[in-house]
Amino acid sequence: SEWNRKRYLAEVGEDGPVVHPTVDIELFYPADSVDFSRGLYFPRKNYGLAWRVLNELARRKVNIHWHKADEIPERKLASLWREIGITMITGYPESFPMPPIEAMASGSVPIGTTGGAGREYMINQENSVIVNDGDWEALANAIEHTVNDKALLQHLHQKGIECANRYTPENQKKELITALHELKAPTPS
Repeated sequence: SEWNRKRYLAEVGEDGPVVHPTVDIELFYPADSVDFSRGLYFPRKNYGLAWRVLNELARRKVNIHWHKADEIPERKLASLWREIGITMITGYPESFPMPPIEAMASGSVPIGTTGGAGREYMINQENSVIVNDGDWEALANAIEHTVNDKALLQHLHQKGIECANRYTPENQKKELITALHELKAPTPS
């Protein structure tokens, strides 16, 4: 990720090209239609933040079903994302967080905190809703607002799928070839 490249440059003093990971669009693909009232899913990161948000939503009487991910197989996760309209992202800065982009590929709308490379593809109000890291009140506000805006949900859903479809093996191969040229390394055939 670009975020990781900059971090490495600052910490180590060396620069290098970026080659992004891919999304398995044969596994993570959207359903023919999505029912955003099906609920909210959240991955196993930063449970403290997630519980504060869920408690606040309950206090406000925001009627939303939620599903927590324990360790489940990837196929079941992909199926769950096709059923659940919203994914609450409670992660922390990472070099390239996969859950938001896989959720997008599956048609689920990411709403949450992001740091690090998540900002490279999560664009607030374009394909996701982003709040500052650790701000559980802002996250509760964002979820409450978004679940009540069907037009916004549909827009984020569509744009998220389009974004995820850019992270293909073909695009990764192009980035890798460019990187190898920059490093003056032999190009694979």
